[in-house]
Amino acid sequence: PIADRVTMPFVSVLSDGRKRRSYTFSEAVLLGWAPNGGMFWPESVPHLDPATLREWAALPYASLCAELLKLFISGDKEMTASDIDSICHGTFERFGSASTVEVRPLSVPSAAGRSSSGGFDDGYHVCELWHGPTLAFKDLGMAVLARTLGHLLRKRGERLTLLVGTSGDTGSAAMEAMRGMGDVVRMVVLYPLQGYSAITPTQEAQMAAVPPGEPHIHLVGVEGSSDELDVPMEACFRDADFRTSHGLGTVNSVNIVRLLVQAANFIYAYLCVRPSASGDVEFAIPCGAAGQLASGLLAVALGLPARLIGGTNRNDALHRVLSGGLLRPSRAKKTVSPSMDIQMPYNLWRILYFASRGDGAAVRRWRSDLAAGALRLPGNIVLSLAELLQTVCISDAETLQTIKAAHGRGYTLDPHTAVGVAAALHHPFSAAPLDLTQGGMAAGVESFDTSPAVICMACAHPVKFAATVGEALDWDPATVVQSMPDVANHLCVRQVAAVAASARVGYAQGTEMPPGCCAVLRRAQQEEWEAQLRTLIEGLPDGAKSRPAPAYHLRSAL
Repeated sequence: PIADRVTMPFVSVLSDGRKRRSYTFSEAVLLGWAPNGGMFWPESVPHLDPATLREWAALPYASLCAELLKLFISGDKEMTASDIDSICHGTFERFGSASTVEVRPLSVPSAAGRSSSGGFDDGYHVCELWHGPTLAFKDLGMAVLARTLGHLLRKRGERLTLLVGTSGDTGSAAMEAMRGMGDVVRMVVLYPLQGYSAITPTQEAQMAAVPPGEPHIHLVGVEGSSDELDVPMEACFRDADFRTSHGLGTVNSVNIVRLLVQAANFIYAYLCVRPSASGDVEFAIPCGAAGQLASGLLAVALGLPARLIGGTNRNDALHRVLSGGLLRPSRAKKTVSPSMDIQMPYNLWRILYFASRGDGAAVRRWRSDLAAGALRLPGNIVLSLAELLQTVCISDAETLQTIKAAHGRGYTLDPHTAVGVAAALHHPFSAAPLDLTQGGMAAGVESFDTSPAVICMACAHPVKFAATVGEALDWDPATVVQSMPDVANHLCVRQVAAVAASARVGYAQGTEMPPGCCAVLRRAQQEEWEAQLRTLIEGLPDGAKSRPAPAYHLRSAL
């Protein structure tokens, strides 16, 4: 009913006032970035009342995802409700769980030492978003986005060249999602090589395994960090003529489909814990580029009664700007949670657009301030966000300690999810943090038993990071893998575990080409990276007709 009466066009977070242009769902999906260089956000957001949420509580994940997407397609002549149903209901067949997403209790002792893991009415829970082919939460949004792109491009008879940057998990998720889609997409994936980032051998091997059987997918290793490889990509997107002639698009978290599907994740998880749609929850969210955090705010805007806890690793740019209002550019540091080793969380602009109540002029000004050297947020923006969102910076030592503590309670966390759990255990919305130094997850808040349920968003399966889990448990990686029961009974876990067992440790030095790669951007030639990337894109086989992109000047993607 809501979808029938609400029109939901999208706007750029850099636009405001009378000059603000609206875009349909299909336009926003195919553009990726708005023509003025901003990310898309709904121009207005419908409110889901408790009655609607209670109805949605009975839906399987794919159906709930479809219902949410339908709220944002009114007025779109290229995408119907039946199209959305077809896209969503055929998307998750390769996932290793029949329910696609699973929510489980996570045992955490209360202040009196009692276990609070009994039911879904209170305590801590973990929302497993990693049951897809690459065992990462990004499989969910990427799978829906791939089918959406396929539907729109085949309908138009067009083709996109997808330019993707990854710090670890996005690349493999995108490559897996785009298997068999060579008729409508070409894809170039840039990733930071081992030795220049903390990317794991397993993550690298997952990406290297795809191109040999998918000639439309091209993998490029980079002798630099995730933030550094973004620079030549941004330059290509800023060049309107180049973007137009080669039909450049993106499937990073900037794409609106990723944002909407991740918002559905929050609603689904909430209804698993609160099926009657009554009662608050707190979500603990590991943060890198802050896409999940932006999606969580969208879910709150839709009416979800929730507060958000964002956990960062030592790459704490997001924490610094949201808690203290100040952000200066800095280089990324290697951590035990490598997919979050990002110092420019580009979804920040969506968060600030939300916080400023749609003030695109303010967002433009703040982005210009950062480009000039420093972003300083007004106090009212920081305070308004603090009511819904708190952030915590988690050290590597605390991440490992949290993995060990959770394992002692019967659950194995990957290091990224552990950052989120550790952040939640600080209870940032209360005055007193939990003490993790005495016996693991020991509670330090008297009112713990009456506090809202906490749902920790689980980013990846720990088999992908067996070496780090082993470091936390003082086990070797092989023992970590053998200890996981789902290696035997979960198809995707078994497949990734096999990749992990044969993954190559170390970086191909000198002129050696890393497995699966068609090119390497060398550190010694960093000033030429943009030219080299352009040459690679220009040399891709033409195939079907490339989609023309709007001939507007694109400002910096960040």
